[in-house]
Amino acid sequence: MRILLDTNPLISYLLSENAKQSAVGAILRGALDGRFTLLFVDLLAEEVERKITERPDLTARIPRSDVEELIRTLLPYPPVRRDPDDDVLIAHAIAARADYVVSWDMDLRDLG
Repeated sequence: MRILLDTNPLISYLLSENAKQSAVGAILRGALDGRFTLLFVDLLAEEVERKITERPDLTARIPRSDVEELIRTLLPYPPVRRDPDDDVLIAHAIAARADYVVSWDMDLRDLG
């Protein structure tokens, strides 16, 4: 099983008083234990940091060290794609429920 966590669950995890017992905590433990593959898009790391720094209420509640530790934990996981320019094409294929994407682009072909 392959799981991709979006920004909001990651921020909720950082806000949780019992983060390790939360649903996101269970997902992270499962990935670290090798029960499934956690996908992490490097742009999510930037988005998590940006959203927290843009909102003083989040900055006051989430220590910078917690953000850095979470991102260090997640960065070893494989990115969904290598070329960010392919995101639009992938998004359209998913939204349109395409069965195939035909391309000579090796970044896309390697996704399988």
